[in-house]
This record gives sequence, C-alpha cells and structure tokens, in this order.
Amino acid sequence: MPELTGHTRTPRRALAYYRESLARVGETVPAEFLQQMSGDLGIHGRFTELVELTEPHFTPEVHGLQVGNNLIKANIELGHLRRARQILN
Repeated sequence: MPELTGHTRTPRRALAYYRESLARVGETVPAEFLQQMSGDLGIHGRFTELVELTEPHFTPEVHGLQVGNNLIKANIELGHLRRARQILN
C-alpha cells in the first residue's frame, strides 16, 4: 500500500485510512479510489481486506473492468470461485 512507504508504516493504519475514506465519500465511491485501493491491497496480498472493503461498493457500470478484475482475482485467491464467477456475470 503506498501509505506504507510514506507517513504510515503499518498495514493496520493504512486499512484504517481506507475505511475512513470510504465512510467519508458517501454512497457512490469514485472509480479511481476503488481502483487504487483494490490494486494496492491486491499487490500486498491483502485479499480478505480487498474483498471486504471493495465488494460492498462495487457497481460494474460505475467502477469498470479494472476494479472488477481486482475483485475476481482476490476471490479466486481466497477460494471463493462462485463469487468470482458472479462478478463476471
């Protein structure tokens, strides 16, 4: 997560920032934010957190293929093949 190389040094703090940001943005989370967050979490192997934080806000028409792909990969890594397949549909 980019925050780990800057002013925050722990995954716990970075996750807290993501949660706080999600709480502040309102009902529709900007695609760029979900893309960055899900990508950062995936790169760092935080698949459970990726799904937990991204999936409730994901709308394919709004957030597109990149976020959907991150969710699919995370669900596959977690062994949630049905969930991954549902995102494809």
